[in-house]
Amino acid sequence: MEAALDIYPPYQGAVREAYLKELHWVSGYLASKGSPIPALVEGLESNIAEVRQIVLSQVSQVLTAGKAPEAAMAEAQKSVEELAARV
Repeated sequence: MEAALDIYPPYQGAVREAYLKELHWVSGYLASKGSPIPALVEGLESNIAEVRQIVLSQVSQVLTAGKAPEAAMAEAQKSVEELAARV
């Protein structure tokens, strides 16, 4: 589970507390409740896989490289806008 960066254990004790304390981003995930509703970007329904790739690559930069979330999402926004202009 740790190798996969999994933080939602299927049973108590599956994830070590020490591991969770090492992850600077974990508190936000653990504080969230429920499941997010998948969103389609209007006009890009046929390109949703590319939109997801753009956004998730920036989220990955935040989680693994310490990139500022604001900068990452601004870059994702710009890339999605460029995609929308192309299609």
